[in-house]
Amino acid sequence: MKTILCGAGKYSRDLVGRLGENWNIVLIDPVASRLSAMVNRYPIIYQTIEGDASSPVVLDKAGISEAKFVLALTDDDSVNLAIARCAHEENVMQILALVGDPEKEPLFSELGVRTILPANMVGKVIYHYLQDPRININSICHTRGEIVEMDVSRTNWVVGLSVASFENPDWRVVGIFKNGCLTFPRPHDLIEKGDRLVLIGQRDFFKEVCSLIASRHLPFPLSFGRGILLLHDPRDQKVEETLKETMYLAANTRAGHVTLLHSREHRDVADRLNTWSGRVEIRAREAGERPMETISDLSKEQSMGLVIIRPFEKSLFKSLTRPEIIDLANSLPVPMLIAKHSHPYKRIFVPFNGSDMSAYALDIAIDIAEQLRGEVDVVFVRSPDFIHSEESLSADTIFHRAREHAHIHKVNVGEILLEGNPVRELKILADEYDLMVMGSTSKEKEFLTPHVGELIAERVSCSVLILTA
Repeated sequence: MKTILCGAGKYSRDLVGRLGENWNIVLIDPVASRLSAMVNRYPIIYQTIEGDASSPVVLDKAGISEAKFVLALTDDDSVNLAIARCAHEENVMQILALVGDPEKEPLFSELGVRTILPANMVGKVIYHYLQDPRININSICHTRGEIVEMDVSRTNWVVGLSVASFENPDWRVVGIFKNGCLTFPRPHDLIEKGDRLVLIGQRDFFKEVCSLIASRHLPFPLSFGRGILLLHDPRDQKVEETLKETMYLAANTRAGHVTLLHSREHRDVADRLNTWSGRVEIRAREAGERPMETISDLSKEQSMGLVIIRPFEKSLFKSLTRPEIIDLANSLPVPMLIAKHSHPYKRIFVPFNGSDMSAYALDIAIDIAEQLRGEVDVVFVRSPDFIHSEESLSADTIFHRAREHAHIHKVNVGEILLEGNPVRELKILADEYDLMVMGSTSKEKEFLTPHVGELIAERVSCSVLILTA
């Protein structure tokens, strides 16, 4: 097919490199060296013309009246517009022009010319990146449509929904990446955490998707469940303070009910909790002989979003063989809070190393801070080589990742860099805070060696929220 290509710049070079042998290209450019460079490289260019492509004489020499396509790809909008007008007058059916200034685009549209606006495309990509770096946008269909790729985090309300229930008249889910593999979903397929959705829709539907996600975001602990489960320890010498911390969370978050798991001999604790209930529904349940199994069952049956325990005494033998606190947290289907009576949670910190788990903990910490009107700091402890010999990220890289998450939530997060043993440094720092939110991906440790996460959770003075994978 005869095609007149005006301009031998980067867009033309990329285009000609993609076209097959069935195309016959006439290339026009005022610079002879650029013409010769392209004709020597691409055999589909059967004619070159050195001259001003906006000249009717030059276009006539190129045979514009016989062209199937005319492509105006110079870096000058006025030249491209003159080319488009001439092609329009010659009744060329397919005309495409590069437009650098978006304000001039209507002049091309009046002629029925298909336009490409690099400034709009680049600006849109940058805009969407600034709004949420996790989402990738590509325009399609002559800027009338868009493709959006969106990560589904574990706290996103769409987790567990069918594909059909998330769709809208203006967009469709056309693909889902699961563990890196692209699948083409059916309407009844479920959206799972960790999925990357590929959506196609009208131009700027990204804004509606983001608004929908924001308005339907489930705050902590609703992202896990509606209830708070408190395990009463008969040895708790400060049971009143433990109850107060529990009710503080229930009253100031979106929790719908509190369930007290107690021994048969301590039913009176549930009665005390009822006197403080306010708007929160109070439930009581005997722990039975296997309280841990009861906690797991109740978390599923009664939609629990958080389990609260008091620090417990650790047996020497078990503490040598496994991290009991982390082991317990990993055995539960929901987050676990170790209540140390440091509420209200006005100052919250997150041990942050740039990992996905620490980023998840930061997301939850920001969510809690927004509900409780608190502030969040991320803390990176740079350890000496003899403590942590594995290659780790730089502090700049780690804090950059923290800023990305803070930007997504549109909040400011403090940054603290410490040097030394992480257990000692975080223990000292915790005296200035009310809550620590930490992620845990592993409960394994070598025999007779310390589990760092276990020691931190055990020794810090403030309450500790532990999130597991």
